Amino acid sequence: MLKIYPVALGLSAAGLISFSSLSIAMTPADDLFDIPLNKLSEIIITSATLHEESLRSVPASVAVFTRDKIQKMGITTLTELMNYVPGFQSQRTDNNSLSHSFSARGIRFDGSGREVLVLLDGQRLNSDWSGGVVGVNSLIDLYSAERIEFIRGPGSPIYGSNAFVGVINIFTGARNQANVTIGDAGEYQTSVQAHKVFDNKIFSIMAKKIQDDGQDVNVFDPFVASAVPSKDPYSFEDIHLKASIVNTELVVKHSRSESEQFYSVGYPSNQSAFFHEESRYVSLLHKNALPNNWGLKTTLSYASRRFDLGSVISPAPIVIAGEIEEREPKAELVLTQNKSKNVKNVIGLEIRRPKIIDSDANLSGAIQAYLPQAPLTDRVIKGLYAQHQNTINEQLDIVLGGRLDDYSNFGSHFSLRAGLVYQYDSHHTFKALYGESFRAPSRAETDVINSSAFVANPNLEPEVARTSELIWMLQDQSTFLTGTLFHTALSDVVVNLPVSPIERENGGGISVSGLELEWHQAWTEHWGSRTNASYSFSENDQIKSEANTVIGTGITFEDGGFNSTVLLNYHDSKQDVDSSASGVRNVPERLFIDATLNWRITPSLELYGNIKNVLDEEYASVATARVENIEGTENRGMSSRIGLRFDF
Repeated sequence: MLKIYPVALGLSAAGLISFSSLSIAMTPADDLFDIPLNKLSEIIITSATLHEESLRSVPASVAVFTRDKIQKMGITTLTELMNYVPGFQSQRTDNNSLSHSFSARGIRFDGSGREVLVLLDGQRLNSDWSGGVVGVNSLIDLYSAERIEFIRGPGSPIYGSNAFVGVINIFTGARNQANVTIGDAGEYQTSVQAHKVFDNKIFSIMAKKIQDDGQDVNVFDPFVASAVPSKDPYSFEDIHLKASIVNTELVVKHSRSESEQFYSVGYPSNQSAFFHEESRYVSLLHKNALPNNWGLKTTLSYASRRFDLGSVISPAPIVIAGEIEEREPKAELVLTQNKSKNVKNVIGLEIRRPKIIDSDANLSGAIQAYLPQAPLTDRVIKGLYAQHQNTINEQLDIVLGGRLDDYSNFGSHFSLRAGLVYQYDSHHTFKALYGESFRAPSRAETDVINSSAFVANPNLEPEVARTSELIWMLQDQSTFLTGTLFHTALSDVVVNLPVSPIERENGGGISVSGLELEWHQAWTEHWGSRTNASYSFSENDQIKSEANTVIGTGITFEDGGFNSTVLLNYHDSKQDVDSSASGVRNVPERLFIDATLNWRITPSLELYGNIKNVLDEEYASVATARVENIEGTENRGMSSRIGLRFDF
């Protein structure tokens, strides 16, 4: 959405380094259109402050989606949903067939998603190696999502690094439900969720499998400087287990995806290109009630993230194959207090120790070599945070908080937040917010070795963002409207110097400003709509690889057990850095339309189907992996699927 620094993420012989959020006090099936719009602002939010807040009282810019709303939209992945969230946008890239870069408020400096923190039930999914989720969790499927909170703006005062310009928290919730979906291009999806409660014990299992043979696409081949025919197949497997006894919960999760052909970090090869991702974690959570209305939540977790890639990187040929694997143990203590109706406090301590345990890369063919990509070392991350909320009178609330983070490899950083929430009357609410956030340099930036593409800089400092926001919210019987005006000043931004291999340093600052709107409208008893719009006022000098204007609209008709939704999504033109004479490729504006039907045949059986890209629009998005790609990344054409959802 905003103009940003260009990034050249070429894959050379060592190109491995390119990768190397609401609880509703209603039944889980309730969807936002089923909630009277004059009550919508009372939905409970938990991620922004770690306390229960309503959309009116929460001191943050927040958008919320429930499970039923997502299903009725026909959306299955997080990156697809982002295009219907104010301030967020995503687009396909040439890293692999599942890869989508994304941004909040148009701020994106590479393709990893390192500026946005993604959480699953509070568990951090971002990689310490790249900083983002792309490359280790490129496909985040929403089949088990009960609700999702999108927080725009600084999240570091609670969550630390990578909560730079946004936080996404996905809350899962198992049901007794099975799904079967089939589609064109050899696609099939199956999922099951089972939930059992007896005495004081709760057990849940959630699992999904996807197999997609891919569509016919054309990918830009740098060896022949033109597009060549290919396909974009992929597979995905996920299993998620939960067991709760009284105040203790054990969670085990494992996800794996495999993509072939298409691109592998910018290099196409139908014979040898592959990109495999694997993510696992286990966590143990325990809650204690303490005197004076205090509560203690203790979390211990252990995460493992890994990606493997391979591709032909020279017509000689030279083949690269390698992997990056990291492990991350974490301990966190959170004290919360509801001292009275008007006073809330939070004190938290977090310790993480991410470590690279595998960084092998091997060249074969015309050149044979072993090239480890990083030292097998760790870094210790400590965070201490506190927050105080107080109600001054019946209309005015304040929040004040901060977090001190300490990294063993570069030192400390403090993030501040402050805000006022003024509920003028039953229809209008005004908020004035200020927050500071940071992004710690990733291990790929500070520690990479044996790369002909990048040079490590262990002296990099954190990027810093300081954000001011003014928010207005309106609600009545048929309308819910919220507008956010924001300004973010960025300093110490990590930039790529125009040398080869690329060197990074902390550059100057830039500022971004914009307007975000979210509008829900109940037109009649059966017709409703939800619209998001984002517009950037900024006119920086850098290449604009995000759209300045993004608009998403969902128009829904509901009557009894029948529901139909039409989605329209518009991105205005953007630019892509490449190796052409001008150095820039213009990416035209695009509008695509999706349509979904849901029919509740019986109380326990639902038939659904959708068509993606109804107009079969042909368009290319940016190429984040290789500047040699002067044609961009081809997106999928029209596709369709049909399925059954059975509650048992």
